[in-house]
Amino acid sequence: MSRSVGNVLLLSTLKERGFEPMAYRYLMLTAHYRSKLSFSEESTQAAENAMNNLRNDLAELPITEMTATVWSMEASQMRDAFHEAINNDMDLPVAISIAREAARSAKIEPAERRRLILDFDRILGLRLDTVTPKAPKALSDEGTRCG
Repeated sequence: MSRSVGNVLLLSTLKERGFEPMAYRYLMLTAHYRSKLSFSEESTQAAENAMNNLRNDLAELPITEMTATVWSMEASQMRDAFHEAINNDMDLPVAISIAREAARSAKIEPAERRRLILDFDRILGLRLDTVTPKAPKALSDEGTRCG
C-alpha cells in the first residue's frame, strides 16, 4: 500500500462505506502478515458476518465472576494451541480459527468458554468484552396451553 499509488484505505473511508472498523480488523486477522490480502466489499462483509457470529456465540454464554485461575483440560489445550499459533510467526489466521472453535466447543463449560474467548481477545483486540449476554426468552402463556 502506498499513498502515492493511491491504494491506501483509510478508516474514515471504511466508515463512509458503512463497514465496521472492527470487521476490518477481523479481516486483517484472517490473513498472515506475510501474505497479500485482497480487500473487497465481499471480503469485508464476510469478515463482518464472521465477527458477528463470534459475538453471537459469546452473547449466548453467561457472565459469571471470573475468579477461577485454573483451566479445564480441554480449555487448557485450546489455550495452548492458541498461544502456539501466536508464537509461531504470529499465525493469526490459526489463532482466530481456534477462537471460533472455542466459542462453540461443547467440551468446555459455557462460563469457562466465555473466560477463554475473553482471554484470547486480549491478543486479538476485537473488543469482545463489550458483548453482553442475550436476555433469556420469556415463555408466553399461549405456549403452555393445550387444546
